[in-house]
Amino acid sequence: MKTPAIQAAPVPSATLSEFIATFAIIVAAIVGLLLFDTALATVDVRQRKIYAAREFAAGQALITKGGIEPGIEHLRAASTLDADNSTYGVGLAQAILADDRPADAEQMLLPLLERDPNDGAANLAMARVLEKQGRIEEAKSYYHRAIYGVWPRGADKNRTVARFELIDLLARTNAKQELLSELLPMQDDSTNDAAARKRIAHLFVVAGSPSRAVTIYRDVLRKDSRDADAYVGLAEAALSLGDF
Repeated sequence: MKTPAIQAAPVPSATLSEFIATFAIIVAAIVGLLLFDTALATVDVRQRKIYAAREFAAGQALITKGGIEPGIEHLRAASTLDADNSTYGVGLAQAILADDRPADAEQMLLPLLERDPNDGAANLAMARVLEKQGRIEEAKSYYHRAIYGVWPRGADKNRTVARFELIDLLARTNAKQELLSELLPMQDDSTNDAAARKRIAHLFVVAGSPSRAVTIYRDVLRKDSRDADAYVGLAEAALSLGDF
């Protein structure tokens, strides 16, 4: 007796429209998961930046009160949480320098300067580190980079700080020709800050150009004829000229 043949079950098949619909659902699910993951990552980055800002503020407050070591830990946390913010890295390096560890501060600044060689704040911090180490010629170079580097909008006063720090360094090291070169662009500064003008005038005397100092002192005295310091400075400049 013959065994009846068993027919194979039909292979399931899908129409083109069903395939497209299924594929679209899969793609939508993948895109949805990616968007969700991106949203979570964005929230995480935002939170990390908020925490970093808090840590940085706490560190600065502690350092202002003399708590350098605990302040450094807060600044280190801020720099770790938001490594893209060079302000935190520079602040940490400057705190470490204040803790009398210039070599460690230098190591903190090197990657920041590799990432952005024109960062004004990082260059100024490096100049201070190198000056602390007695590497004067290198320090001069970084001061110049700070003066002509990139600073945030509204931070132009930092260029002036960098220039005056360089000028003071040149005066201390008796680099008269270089000092004169840095002072000349400031000679015709029309600022109303009499103290700054008198400081520049005194430095012209130090640089061996007392005649320029006389001009500045007389300009200060025209604006305030009772400025005793300006009279003393003018006398100093006159003596340097041999005008007894």
